[in-house]
Amino acid sequence: MSQTVHLLIASSREGRLGEPIAKWAREQIEVSFNAAIEVIDLYEENLPFFNASIAPSRQPDRSVHGRAWAEKMQQVERLVIVTPEYNRGVPAALKNALDYLWEEWHDLPIAVMSYGYIDGGASASAHLKDTLGWLKANQVGSVQLQLAVDMLDETGGFKDVNGALAGNTPKLKVLVGSLLEA
Repeated sequence: MSQTVHLLIASSREGRLGEPIAKWAREQIEVSFNAAIEVIDLYEENLPFFNASIAPSRQPDRSVHGRAWAEKMQQVERLVIVTPEYNRGVPAALKNALDYLWEEWHDLPIAVMSYGYIDGGASASAHLKDTLGWLKANQVGSVQLQLAVDMLDETGGFKDVNGALAGNTPKLKVLVGSLLEA
């Protein structure tokens, strides 16, 4: 039976590497698993900063954006968060998207795929582990993708994303296998 995996691109800045990394992950998952893949891009979601007077743990956000985000996330069966590490944490767009909701995260199987230059985004993964724990998500694990400057061209994009990330394919397969079993 086919299952759906959503890939959440957590970076919303110009020139981000999250898009090609998510595309690479999508291709690896499609080749290895009988899973439908859907992408949620926080750049496209363009959520304004959460500013409700009551926390979602006490009352769902009733703004137009909050209701639409909640409806979208209620359709998610399994989620892979594709996140960079910014200043030893997660991007503001991701933290903001998490802060909008409460019940939608409860028991949702979530895997984290972080990327970065220092330690593959391990600090972002740790930050998410803490936040997702508070949100009562079903965390199945994480994978860190170690980046290097020589992987990129003069514009800051990947020279060859498949070549740069190929060594991570076995780790991604294990992570997604755990996600699909959750």
